[in-house]
Amino acid sequence: MTDRYKVLLRPAAVRDLDRLEFKARDRILKALRSLDESPRPWGSKKLVGAEAQYRLRVGDHRILYEIVKDSNTVLVFRVAHRREAYR
Repeated sequence: MTDRYKVLLRPAAVRDLDRLEFKARDRILKALRSLDESPRPWGSKKLVGAEAQYRLRVGDHRILYEIVKDSNTVLVFRVAHRREAYR
């Protein structure tokens, strides 16, 4: 049986989600729900220069998150449009 991860959103990520239009928010929430079973889904990429930080592409938006293995937690720290995500 696989370990399930707890998906937590930082306050900045919640604010980012609140600013999105309905269609984009719906797609991103679906992707966030899937991170509890597979924190490294197909298409996710490790961020350069970071120990355990990844990004997941959802259309024109990016979900930036960190995997904390000790506590089986996925900590989402940013949800943004691709041109603003890495600033």
